[in-house]
Amino acid sequence: LAAEELPALAQAPSDRWVNDVLKRLGNTEEWSEQFGAIDDIRRLTRYAANVLVQGGQLRKAVSLINALADSLRSQLAKNGLRCIGEMYAAFGKRMDLEIEHSLPIIIRRAADTNSFIAEEAELSLKEVCKSASDAKLLPSVLTAAGNRQPRAREKAVWCLAMLSQRFVSRGACSSLGPSIRSVADATSKALGDSNPDVRQAARVAAMVLLAGGSQIDDCIIPSRFTGAVIPGVDFDMFDAFDLECVQRCADLARAAGLFSSVNTSHRGVRSVGGIR
Repeated sequence: LAAEELPALAQAPSDRWVNDVLKRLGNTEEWSEQFGAIDDIRRLTRYAANVLVQGGQLRKAVSLINALADSLRSQLAKNGLRCIGEMYAAFGKRMDLEIEHSLPIIIRRAADTNSFIAEEAELSLKEVCKSASDAKLLPSVLTAAGNRQPRAREKAVWCLAMLSQRFVSRGACSSLGPSIRSVADATSKALGDSNPDVRQAARVAAMVLLAGGSQIDDCIIPSRFTGAVIPGVDFDMFDAFDLECVQRCADLARAAGLFSSVNTSHRGVRSVGGIR
């Protein structure tokens, strides 16, 4: 079910009811009960979020949902991933303590060859990258960017692009200098990755940083990303959180022949065209 299709709670949830939901989440012998319990956590998140916070059950719920998002049963995994995304959107920085547990699972599922799972995980990644605090999210993303699996690295570098967009949108780079430098260094490294999809994700991150223009000149040197510029992309209109926009960039990069070579250039480029 989509979030808006979840039935409202008939009455204020009691502690006993919440505990029963958590118990059903952990019932590994009956997957249908677990699936229903995920939807109940989603209903709590949507209609009575404070119940989980005030009752001190949020961390336990997230831990159980994380495990189900990593399930081999695809329906459970998809619903668990959807639930995680909704929880990050609803609870924001309250989810920070779970980042180092949640993010590796979500990135691994986003790298799954099963598109049924991967597409849901990508949506969850967007919510995590929108909602989590920089201090907690960035270290986990940087760690994931060094994953041995290329598809996982690709998703982690896309997270760097989304984080970069958050940084640039704030404008006050003096306080974010170390974070932006870390993102820029990881992006620069990814531009030389042996995998073309990782390099493409790095182009997206580099272009987002270039879009910051004078806002980030004191923090990093944008000219290191010259080879990342994709002809036909308008920096002002680009949105790293928009999956369709990111895909259009990949299509433009293929059309420009950028998928065939590793970027090693360090000469400056300051402007590009718009997505047509």
